[in-house]
Amino acid sequence: RGAEILLKWKRWTVVLAATMMLVACGDEGAKDGEVEVTLPPNYFEGMSEADIEASAEDQNIEVQEIHEDKSVTYVMTEQRQEELLADVEASIEESMKLLVETGDFPSIKDVKAKNDYLTFDVTVDRAAFESGVDMIGTMNLYVGSSYLYGYQNEPNPSITMNFIDSETQEVYETIVLPNDMEVEEAEAQ
Repeated sequence: RGAEILLKWKRWTVVLAATMMLVACGDEGAKDGEVEVTLPPNYFEGMSEADIEASAEDQNIEVQEIHEDKSVTYVMTEQRQEELLADVEASIEESMKLLVETGDFPSIKDVKAKNDYLTFDVTVDRAAFESGVDMIGTMNLYVGSSYLYGYQNEPNPSITMNFIDSETQEVYETIVLPNDMEVEEAEAQ
């Protein structure tokens, strides 16, 4: 079921990103009551133009332009954007629930969101969590929150993950993403 969670987020990637990342320069190609959203090329890796068009059509949004650099500009109604934003929030909440209830991530005992999804408190069986691969499940929380803050023209928010030892109820590690991830990548090179 853990793979299902990851596939669910992969499936939503283009649609969620489209709804979350407003174009800072305005809505030049949008009519009244519509918003224009441009997404960077990395959201479309491995997708053909036909895949991009089909994904947009499935979600009732319009591809306005696929740019030379492979970024994509979408147009959608403000109402549709609000609906999709609500879907993203519901998906984050569902991911939090699934992390605890499915048993696919047995070391994760509880997950709580704070600060409008900028901070997550993840209570874990520390020994099991540190010796396993359950941390991969928490990445869905980071991805969802990133989309939410892209909507507010903050495409790279700092998302804090506090890992709490279930025995002591104390935070034993804090990770700030993407900052800590960038540091690890730099150290690995």
